[in-house]
Amino acid sequence: MKRPLFAVLMCTLAAISVQPAAAADPAGTVSSTGSAKLELPPALLRIKVDLSASGKDIGGALAKLKDLRQAADDQVRALGARPDSIHFSPPTTGKGNDPARQMQAMIQQRLRGRGKKVAAATTVSVSTTLSAEWPLAGGNPDERLIAAAALCEKIKAADLAGVKSAKAQSAEDEELAEESAGMAQTFSGQMGENQPQPGMPSFAFVARLSDQQRAKLLAEAFDDARQQAGRLASAAGTQLGPLMQLSANTAADENPYARAWAAYGMVQGQNIEHAASEAVGTEPGQLVYQVLVQASFGLKR
Repeated sequence: MKRPLFAVLMCTLAAISVQPAAAADPAGTVSSTGSAKLELPPALLRIKVDLSASGKDIGGALAKLKDLRQAADDQVRALGARPDSIHFSPPTTGKGNDPARQMQAMIQQRLRGRGKKVAAATTVSVSTTLSAEWPLAGGNPDERLIAAAALCEKIKAADLAGVKSAKAQSAEDEELAEESAGMAQTFSGQMGENQPQPGMPSFAFVARLSDQQRAKLLAEAFDDARQQAGRLASAAGTQLGPLMQLSANTAADENPYARAWAAYGMVQGQNIEHAASEAVGTEPGQLVYQVLVQASFGLKR
C-alpha cells in the first residue's frame, strides 16, 4: 500500500529538489525503483480479538458486552499486557456489512435449504474489538520462540471472547453452532491457515523502527534508485538530469499475511505514522522492514 513520503526523508535528503527543471525541457525521463531492508528481532506480541454479546434489546446486549469486556480486560492485565496498549473499539450493532451477521444469515439460509425450520433472529448483537500488546524478552532466537509460544498458549487458554463458556440453549442453537464452526473452518481454509476462527485472538509479532533507522533506509533506497537510473542513462548514451518525481512506500514484511494483517485492522487505535514504522510478522523470528523509493529523473540533452 503506497504511503506519502515520510517527512523525515525531507530532512535526510534536504539537498534534493522535487521540482521540474526551470530551464529547457529534458530530453526525456528515466524512472527507477530503489529498495533498502532492515532485519529486526520482534519486541512486541500484539493480539486482536472480537468480543460479542446478544440480548433481547440493545440495552441488554450492551450490558452483557460490558461484563465480557471487563472480564477480558482483567485477564489481559493478569497476563502481563502493557496497560497503555489495552484498547477496546466503540461497540457496534453488527448491521450492514458486518461479517458475523452475514455468516449467520448464510448459515440460516443453508439450514432452510435442508428443510430445517430456523426461527428469525429475535436478539440484538453488539461487538467490540480488543487489542493489546506484550513486551517480548530478548535472548537468542530459540529462547524467544519458547517464550512467545508459551505466552500465546496462555492467551488462547484465557478465552478472552468467552467462546468456551457460552452454552447453547436449544437444539437449534447447537445446530447453528456446529454449522458456524464448519463454515468458519471453510472460510479459514480459503483465506489461509493463519486466519483465526471467530472469537479466537489474532497474533502478530512487531518491531518498531526509530526515526533515525527509517531515515537511513529512505536515504539508502533513494541512492539505490538514483544509481539504477544512472546506469540506464549511461546505457542510452546520456546523463541524468534533475529529479522530476519522487515517492516512497513501505513493505513492513515480505510475508503476504503481514500485509493482510494491517488491512484486517491490527493497527486499530494507533496513528498512521506508528503503523508505517513497524515491521510485522506471524512468527517470532527476524522481521523484515523494507522501503521502496520510486524516482524519475530528466535526461540531459
